[in-house]
Amino acid sequence: AVSPSLWFNGGSLLRGLEACQGSLPAGRARVMIAVGGEEEPPETAGESEHAARRRAHGLITRARAFARLLPADAFHILTGENHGSAVHASLGPALRFALPAASPSRPAPGSDA
Repeated sequence: AVSPSLWFNGGSLLRGLEACQGSLPAGRARVMIAVGGEEEPPETAGESEHAARRRAHGLITRARAFARLLPADAFHILTGENHGSAVHASLGPALRFALPAASPSRPAPGSDA
């Protein structure tokens, strides 16, 4: 999940996960969570209403908690990225996460080996 809206509906997804602790299936899929580093800006004097709203959503804080509770197999804070740019910036980490590394017994796709 990239830049998940964990603030939506008063944070119900995080609360729901907290309620399910101990009952999640053991054979679940691998999970990666990534969030833009600018999605929870620090409070600054004279900040815009938009910055205050982003900070109030607490996306980095909530995503970190969500990743810990699952637990996620990977968690990335994408430095300098925001909600709009996080998806593009996450492509490299997501592909490295999703595709197994090439090994001598399994060459990388598209290689001549």
